[in-house]
Amino acid sequence: MPLAKTLKRLRKHRYHPSKAEAKAARHRQQARAAWVRDIVAQLKAANARADAAWLRVIRANPDSEDEDLPIPPEEAEVEAILAQIKAVIHHDRWPRHLHWSV
Repeated sequence: MPLAKTLKRLRKHRYHPSKAEAKAARHRQQARAAWVRDIVAQLKAANARADAAWLRVIRANPDSEDEDLPIPPEEAEVEAILAQIKAVIHHDRWPRHLHWSV
């Protein structure tokens, strides 16, 4: 069967959600978008704290090589936030309250 004909048949039999389902889907999408905005704001703030911490570490150890510098605890917060973001990007693992079935 030619591709155009296949696509035409698929379009005809497309799923059309009810108004309630469409509204629920929009609500879920908006909740996920709000989470993304919030987590990015958290990441920016954590990065600022980590940058300040790294600056203190570097100033306190001016003669140390990069790999010998102690990692400031603020860096762990940045890594934890990045782990949440990467879980969403690479594995579609959202926080529990943002799952479709909850």
